[in-house]
Amino acid sequence: LNADVPYTVVPVSSLKGDNVVKPSENMKWYQGKTLNGLLHEPQPDVSGTNPLRFDVQHVTHAQENGFVDYRGYSGRVISGTVAVGDTLRVLPSNKESVVTEIRRYTETK
Repeated sequence: LNADVPYTVVPVSSLKGDNVVKPSENMKWYQGKTLNGLLHEPQPDVSGTNPLRFDVQHVTHAQENGFVDYRGYSGRVISGTVAVGDTLRVLPSNKESVVTEIRRYTETK
């Protein structure tokens, strides 16, 4: 683990659901947050001081006229910044791609 990147250890049992969504009755010694609670809590750090971390939640892959080998990624920026023209390395394939468009969707109230 990289000591410069903050992380949290959560003891879980997916078989019984311990600490996944609700606090475990079987692990009373653990007083921290559940895995679900931690996954929905992060506040993005878009200060630009940390490298880009993008939580990919959906990949759109279209292969049709005008979109040869197109891939669109949906998710949220956890840290860093991204701009059109940036070259990104996608892990674990280690392939590089250039950002050609950014679409931002926000909830309307």
